[in-house]
Amino acid sequence: MTGISIHPAIGATTPACTPAGLGPPAPRVYVASPVRLLRETLADQLEEKDGVLMLGSGDLAAAAEAAPHLAPDVLLLDVTAAASLDVARRVLRACPALRVVAFAVAEEPTLLLACAQAGVSGYLARDASIAQVVDTVRRTNAGEPVCPPALVALILAHAAGARPETVRLTAREHEVATLLAGGLSNKHIARRLSLANATVKNHVHKILEKLRLERRGEVAAQYLGLAADISSG
Repeated sequence: MTGISIHPAIGATTPACTPAGLGPPAPRVYVASPVRLLRETLADQLEEKDGVLMLGSGDLAAAAEAAPHLAPDVLLLDVTAAASLDVARRVLRACPALRVVAFAVAEEPTLLLACAQAGVSGYLARDASIAQVVDTVRRTNAGEPVCPPALVALILAHAAGARPETVRLTAREHEVATLLAGGLSNKHIARRLSLANATVKNHVHKILEKLRLERRGEVAAQYLGLAADISSG
């Protein structure tokens, strides 16, 4: 296998180990990028952080080959290459439980839509910090779709422009939904928009009701699904 780096302390079947009572195991992570310097630097940075367990890194072909054997929980995928989303689809077919987090995501609605259609669960913009990478990996592994508010806003704008009747939220609800889909709590949304907590809670209730959702964590997925449907409709 070429273009692959496996961290020596990690075996293909080694489980993530967390002492009893200290929460869930750290997600097992593999980094895929056609740029060796980028993937190895990111892997080395993540290896030094608590909350993730690095399995290794490799180019796109190596990632597609290694994923079924290493069984990572999360694949950090560089989406700057044309073949990246094909790899995402291939890996997800082989490992349905795997979460794919796209990094180096450009602010282009068409790319975001393509990522959503390929099964990507989390998104990291090009200016994301290592702390944001760790946070996104952990949240995505827990089953929460993660998309930065700025990228969600692009999806909303694209969706509204393509099929206005499918987006029934008011301007203020759009603002709240954008921050909600980005993972912010009611308290942080209230601070960002200079609103009372009770007002934000009311907006969230109306958003979930209009989108026919039960949980706030489903908002990002709903937007991505809506945008993906628009792009193929």
